[in-house]
Amino acid sequence: YGTADKKEVLPSLEIAPGAAAQVVLSGNGAQLSNKGGTISLLDKNGVKVHGVSYTKKQARKEGWSIVF
Repeated sequence: YGTADKKEVLPSLEIAPGAAAQVVLSGNGAQLSNKGGTISLLDKNGVKVHGVSYTKKQARKEGWSIVF
């Protein structure tokens, strides 16, 4: 979810433990706020399987990636 509880359906990914994946949002669903927020990853049944949060300070660094 984005800060306004907007959803973005992601392609099916299998990520190995300790590995990373970059996910690009389409801009039509979830949008990340420059004020910080929470991102929740839901499974196909809508059950939360992971979540992260980021701060306004982290979001201010335009063009930078935030590693969770």
